[in-house]
Amino acid sequence: MNSTIRCILIGIGLGAAGVASAQAAPIHESRQAAKLQLADFNDKGAYTKFRWIGLRDTSVPTCPPVVGWEVAPLMNFQMVQAKADDIVLAHELGLDRFCVYTADANSPQPFPKPAGVKASMDRMALSGSAGELERAVAPALAERFLQQAGGATPMRLGGRPQVRLAILDSQPDGDGPPVRAEGSQHGYTLAHLAQELVCPSPDRCVAQVATRRVFNYDDFDPARPLHVLPMAVDGRNRGGRVGAISDLAPAIVNEVARWRASGDPEHLVLNLSLGWDGEGLDLDARSVEELDFPVRAVYQALRFAAQRGALVIAAAGNRRGGPSESDWPLLPAAWEARRPSWLRWGFQGKLVYAVGGVDWQGLPLPNSRVGGRPRLVAYGDHAVAAAGGELTPIYTGSSVSTAVVSSIAAAVWHLRPELRPAQVMRLVGCSGERLEARSDFYPWKTVWPLSWLPGPRMQQAYLSAAVTRACAAGGARCAGFASRPVRRLERRPLGLSSLVAGALTVTRSVGYRPASPSSSFIPPCDPMTRLWTPAGPPPSAPCPADQFSSLSNQRWLMPQPEDDPCPSCSLYPPPPRPRMASLAPVAADAAAGPSLIGTNRLGIEIGERWAVPIPGARVIGATLDINCYVHGRLARRQSYPISTEMTTERTWAVAGLVEPGSLSGCTAQLNFAVEKDGRTLSVQNPVLVDP
Repeated sequence: MNSTIRCILIGIGLGAAGVASAQAAPIHESRQAAKLQLADFNDKGAYTKFRWIGLRDTSVPTCPPVVGWEVAPLMNFQMVQAKADDIVLAHELGLDRFCVYTADANSPQPFPKPAGVKASMDRMALSGSAGELERAVAPALAERFLQQAGGATPMRLGGRPQVRLAILDSQPDGDGPPVRAEGSQHGYTLAHLAQELVCPSPDRCVAQVATRRVFNYDDFDPARPLHVLPMAVDGRNRGGRVGAISDLAPAIVNEVARWRASGDPEHLVLNLSLGWDGEGLDLDARSVEELDFPVRAVYQALRFAAQRGALVIAAAGNRRGGPSESDWPLLPAAWEARRPSWLRWGFQGKLVYAVGGVDWQGLPLPNSRVGGRPRLVAYGDHAVAAAGGELTPIYTGSSVSTAVVSSIAAAVWHLRPELRPAQVMRLVGCSGERLEARSDFYPWKTVWPLSWLPGPRMQQAYLSAAVTRACAAGGARCAGFASRPVRRLERRPLGLSSLVAGALTVTRSVGYRPASPSSSFIPPCDPMTRLWTPAGPPPSAPCPADQFSSLSNQRWLMPQPEDDPCPSCSLYPPPPRPRMASLAPVAADAAAGPSLIGTNRLGIEIGERWAVPIPGARVIGATLDINCYVHGRLARRQSYPISTEMTTERTWAVAGLVEPGSLSGCTAQLNFAVEKDGRTLSVQNPVLVDP
């Protein structure tokens, strides 16, 4: 079957409190109980009683006041000078009927719902979806990002770009790549990654990059009122770190209305490298009316964007932790194929397109979301961009991959402006490289008997392939494009052991044996032995070593991924030996002892924010999970406990892993267990693997 037919067929087929215990969930726990726990976790952890979203009846002309509470419409169409027909469409979708009620510490509780208004509590949204080593390796990582994202294109384009790529995230509102990071560095980094792809030089731009703030808060405590970040002295909004779900709805509508009112540029791409977990709650809704009001507002905002011709691309999300694995991507990405309708999938147009992430080997990212790996993927592994001569922080996750696909879509749309959004994404989804790994998010996976069919193989999009395919049929804006065969992606290691040889300070060189499989342990277990299992006899009844990946990752309490304790942690082979290696082992090998000579290395450097502990937070343990794939399928997982001594030093530690051999075909992740404000949380930290 040729690739064109295959793409057409795929296009036709096609979105805590209770878990904060350090012990792993019982193996026999049912999926239903796990979902009940998740719902309880979401209810007690993510909801805020100080912010309610209401929907007024059509008979109520304005948002009614409530004593002790501030009230305002969720949408402000005058602020963006929306066109008259956009206001009419918003009215038809009910977007002008949403009200926001906010409280302070003295407001009456519970919220006294006024007559003619239905309301539900708001929930916090979360970002999707990313030292010495950084100085040594970051330039090589930046070069790899451009290569894996297909940024080295032979385009020579003139004129103004006719696509705006808006990054809705943490960075303050602005046009063009931001000069400095404010709040979380997440949105800042994504904007610069996109800028490198769509505008490699001033005369070769295919899109205008803009940032729009969605994260309107610096922190979140469910027991305290929310405080929107104050405006800066120059009148601009400030960068944030976390945001409420309802904040996303006006951000989408405002950007679409602003673009429509300006009449320029020709097309609009919205990048949503963010989302929230809707399992057991929003994804079970069979109609829009069953959605919580903050979630309903976002859904209707996406309908508004789709009907106005905007293209929305969203991150499938990263692992959530908790007592059970996930079944679907984060919302809103999961709405690509799981809409709030009795007809989950079919021939209806898509409101949003989900994107997953892969590493340089074409393997699913170690922090990718089980059940949330879509067919369309892009590179998202330890990505770095140049920003004004400086390098951005290192990020890994579907957030990065989404920015890559959004950039590719913007370039295709600039070259082929006559295409509709669905046609742009079909072209992007059918270009690139077909991988061995298979998607586990596709429409028919819950439809019997189609559920017996395997998921489609992942398709890795990259810019040069999509541009070549877009221009294959010609087009006025392709005139300056030098057509040539698509070059396949080069999948080769960085040579990390050589790059870091002069930058490492070896402070530890120890041997670890793989931990026993968690299934061999029956809770309860000894919580005092959960932190590490060094070489030697294991403790009598240790807790499972992989339990830290089972802890909940509450991103609204500790925003991810910018707070990873070790963004540059790496797995790599031993340094190159001299010719007389058999007679003169390298110093690190000699210090480790004969049994560790020639073994792989784990390099750890704890970030500054964790070396000087975050107020109220500390690392209490870590495990290393190594996942190895054969023909795109997970074949083996090995778990290594890490001593807490190695997570409390800023300097480098080098651990010799007892298991030698190549790491080719493997991914890795450090699962840090942390305490913050009395809660035990998980921070899942991808590791750079360099065989």
